[in-house]
Formats: sequence, structure tokens, C-alpha cells
Amino acid sequence: MQLIYSQGPSDNRASAKFNKLIRAELQAVELYIRSLKTLDSGVDRALMVSILHCHQQRADMLAGEVRRMDAKPFQTAVAWQPFTEVGDGDPLLSELHVMSILEDGEEQTSRIYRNVLRDTDFIVQALTRDLYRKQEVTHASIIDLKKQLVRRACG
Repeated sequence: MQLIYSQGPSDNRASAKFNKLIRAELQAVELYIRSLKTLDSGVDRALMVSILHCHQQRADMLAGEVRRMDAKPFQTAVAWQPFTEVGDGDPLLSELHVMSILEDGEEQTSRIYRNVLRDTDFIVQALTRDLYRKQEVTHASIIDLKKQLVRRACG
């Protein structure tokens, strides 16, 4: 969806809101990159890479919208929370820990989208609504992956 903008105070508010979303999406990308380095082959890595790409695509789309407003998009981020390699313990527990971090991060990102959706600005609403639906799909995917690991652990 490409919107047409006119310069004005609304654009500054919209670009600030979009930059909050860009930051959240880039944080997700960073965390997935780190997680993929930690997790073994027991996790559906192809799905995780797909989720990583979804977050990156949303960040790129939002950045394009911010640039169209003649504003500067947010460009760097750190992982959602301090992410350290899980120790040498049980690999399944380590995977569950990583998946819990990912699930928490997805929830944080969804919460940011919901907060931005409360904005009454048409520009913000129009773009954010579609991206939020896509975010909810990635969020649900991580919940499903975590459930698979739990079932495997209880196996």
C-alpha cells in the first residue's frame, strides 16, 4: 500500500509512529539472527528464517513510507532483550528458553502495533492495520513452534 503525503504536522506524527514500528521490527530481525545461531536443527529453521524475512520486509516497507514523508527512518536496533547464548545444559531446555524469548519479543512487537493502531491519523491507521495482521501471523507461528518443542520435551 502506497500512500500520498502532504507535508505538515501530521507527517511528523506519522513518521514518528512508523519509526517506533521500524525499531520493533529491526529488533525482531536482530533477535532471530541471534536465535538461529543458537538453535539446533530440531527447530523448524526454514520457518524461523521466513519469520525473520517477514520482519525485515515490514521494516523496509515502513522505512520507505518514512522516506516518502521526507523524514529519516530508524536504522539500527539491538535484540528485544539482552540475548545471551544459552549455556551448556540440556539442549531442549535451551531451545525452549530461546523460543520463550522469541515469543515474548513477538508479544512486545504486537503490543507496539496495537498502541500505534489507536492513533486517529488516517495515514497511520491505513498502513498499520495491514502490517499488524502480518505481525499476528508471525506471532502465532512462534507460539506454534514453541508448542512443538514442549510436546517433544514431554514426549
